[in-house]
Amino acid sequence: MESQPFQMPQKVSPEGSGNVLGAIAKLNRRLSLIEDRIGDVRDQVDLIETNLVDKHKSAISGLVELNNKIKDFNSKITDLNNDNLRLTSQISNFATKQDVQVLERYINFWNPLDISKSRKPVLDDEEEI
Repeated sequence: MESQPFQMPQKVSPEGSGNVLGAIAKLNRRLSLIEDRIGDVRDQVDLIETNLVDKHKSAISGLVELNNKIKDFNSKITDLNNDNLRLTSQISNFATKQDVQVLERYINFWNPLDISKSRKPVLDDEEEI
């Protein structure tokens, strides 16, 4: 058997032409449905893309704001640490409890109020008499 190259039919019968036209119309409808679906998918992808871009921008702005707050907190913590170091250096200049107790013993030992009451003031007039 010899293979013959494809040839277009010379005559189209009326029954065959209805089938061919119907198949073409069916394919045309299917193609337009597929094009519509592809258009819908493209619109959805565009919408998703737009939403992603918006969310990305808002996330970036939120991160920038959060980063600024963290820097502010770090500077406040540094200031508090500096104040704490300054206060601890000043506390070392204060008297200890033991120092205060020693001073209290000396004051009680001297008892300056009793000393001033026990002495009678000497007047110059009395000395002459």
